Amino acid sequence: MSNLSFEPIVSSDFAQLVNLQPEGWHDIIPKFEYYVNQKYCIPIKLLENQEIVAIGSVIVHQDVAWLGHIIVHPDHRKQGYGKLMTQQLIATAKAENCTSIQLIATDLGATVYESIGFIADTEYLFFKDVTIPVRQVANPHISSYNAIYKDQMLALDSLVSGENRAWELEDHLASSYLYVIDGSLAGYYLPTFGEGLIIAIHPTAGKELTEFHLQTKTTVVVPKENMAAQAFLQEHQYQPYASAKRMYIGREIAVKFEHIYNRIAGNIG
Repeated sequence: MSNLSFEPIVSSDFAQLVNLQPEGWHDIIPKFEYYVNQKYCIPIKLLENQEIVAIGSVIVHQDVAWLGHIIVHPDHRKQGYGKLMTQQLIATAKAENCTSIQLIATDLGATVYESIGFIADTEYLFFKDVTIPVRQVANPHISSYNAIYKDQMLALDSLVSGENRAWELEDHLASSYLYVIDGSLAGYYLPTFGEGLIIAIHPTAGKELTEFHLQTKTTVVVPKENMAAQAFLQEHQYQPYASAKRMYIGREIAVKFEHIYNRIAGNIG
């Protein structure tokens, strides 16, 4: 390693980032465009002799940070760059006064993160090619977003996630769906937020919002603690085909994993 430096990622870097695209991942360029344009995101590149060898981003939710899209150039793997990038992202998050730092680890990255001090607090289970018969009658409890439930929605999200991520949700509220029972919010679905976040405090609400999600999607990713979601999918003969560790360093946050019926994405939980 020689002439190493960390710098912010800027829009002129996008053409080079294509060379770091991991096989099997969604296109990373839109994600880094988002990171560059959001003031609560801090995307960073690691340069060696002015060549980008690793990238990553910090996403700040008040006092909780997520580390996303930690990627090493294929020609520079197994040389310690992933660990260096992760350590730099941790330092950046701490400089933003984040006391808890979270990430989702692929099999490739988990041992690196463990060596730095990250602890696994759950596993996400991945289900794919899921098809559920479509209801012939609209579900009376599911409706399009209504602003009168905004406060309930944000409070429920904070209760379940253990984070304040209201600024992330704001862009997706208008396209969300609510599950309401007797005037009280029991769950919500944000189809445009990552892979389609589903939060529900009642198993029936979670199951029926998942059914609604599966009218247009075919994947579901749930924490291992959500036994109701797993039972629902297994009733339809679906088993997880993969898993990934959710890990943290610093303060452990109180996440109610049993109420998460579909995660957001690999960069933000």
